[in-house]
Amino acid sequence: MFVLDRRTGRVVIFDWSGEAVESFGGIGDGPRQFRWPEALAVVGDSLFVAQAGGVKVFVRGAEGYEWDGQLPIDVSPRSLCVDGDAMIVNAAREPVGTIRRYGPDGSEEIAFGGGYMFGSEGTRRALSQGLVACGGQPTMVAYGHQDLPIVEGFTGAGKPMWSVFLEDYVQGYWQEMGNSRGAPIPPMEVLSNVIISEAGYVLVSYDRQRRRGQVVARTYLLDARTGEGGLLEEDEDGRRILAVGDTTYVTNVPGPYPRLQLWHMESER
Repeated sequence: MFVLDRRTGRVVIFDWSGEAVESFGGIGDGPRQFRWPEALAVVGDSLFVAQAGGVKVFVRGAEGYEWDGQLPIDVSPRSLCVDGDAMIVNAAREPVGTIRRYGPDGSEEIAFGGGYMFGSEGTRRALSQGLVACGGQPTMVAYGHQDLPIVEGFTGAGKPMWSVFLEDYVQGYWQEMGNSRGAPIPPMEVLSNVIISEAGYVLVSYDRQRRRGQVVARTYLLDARTGEGGLLEEDEDGRRILAVGDTTYVTNVPGPYPRLQLWHMESER
């Protein structure tokens, strides 16, 4: 289990008993350091960490993950996933082409998807970010808008598959001031996670802020082929699903001493 601590610039790796088995990083520009990292993806023996200006690549060696170079990208990444030899990146603050697909050398192949298209340039850029996930056979890309009640599905080549509007979403109040926008005023919802399961569904989680400091975690279950689905669970304590395996899933426990919980799933026949 891989955790990216964006605040301290560290990658921490846990085994399934909850023991930390490896960690590296720190704020800086060295090969194994990060400058405001945003997202992490693991495929096979390769580990990818996205930050402004590029994606750092590490490969598992005899003594842990070793530096393997950096792929330059021309956008500020908000999240990323890996599809074979290609990287799918959410280009934060880009209203047009908010999803970018890069080849194994970092060259841009295609740009697709759209962000927020209304108001001033500053408002459009501020609200044009979200989270991407990729997976399935054949590969699909799921994209959730961070501050909008819309989830979209695309093929791996960027062709639209479906678009879902969440009717019970609480839209925050935003105040536009010239070429910028003010801070949102609760009640509001903010996207926190998008996961594509090998079982053929998409989990999308939101943090509903009723007032400052009070968060309710809401998770939707959607069909990966059609986008059909609904609310799966609502947690008053702010716990949300972070990762899903074949028989295991992980939730967070917020609070002054945050931690992770591992759950085992058993199928009913």
